[in-house]
Amino acid sequence: MGFTLESKLREYLADADTIGNGFYLGKPTQSASLPYGVVKRVAPGALYTLAGKIGLSVPSARVSCFGKTYYQASQLARDIDRQVHKWAGDEEIIVQEVELVTENELFADGVHQVEMQFDISHVLLEAEEEENENS
Repeated sequence: MGFTLESKLREYLADADTIGNGFYLGKPTQSASLPYGVVKRVAPGALYTLAGKIGLSVPSARVSCFGKTYYQASQLARDIDRQVHKWAGDEEIIVQEVELVTENELFADGVHQVEMQFDISHVLLEAEEEENENS
């Protein structure tokens, strides 16, 4: 598998050209200009029953929105929230459900930040194809 959920989410948000000045995976570049977003995975999200792992994955992804003003960071967060809830996936991943779990507001070093954590239920198509080939 040549991708991660957070890299797919960053790619999807970066393609939505009306949102911010860029999206970064893990941390922004030195030359990043406000407003921008950063995507990170914060929990692997494997689901279990009494019988063990069930194969469905609901990892958590954190999207941090940075802006010069609170309004700028907040507006970026609202745009991202709308866009993430529209995400259906692509040829490698099917997004089944997105849930906004937490949202926090921070201010440090003269930069406003709105941080959102999403649980993302999804199925990796590549993994399904490999299972079918091995059957």
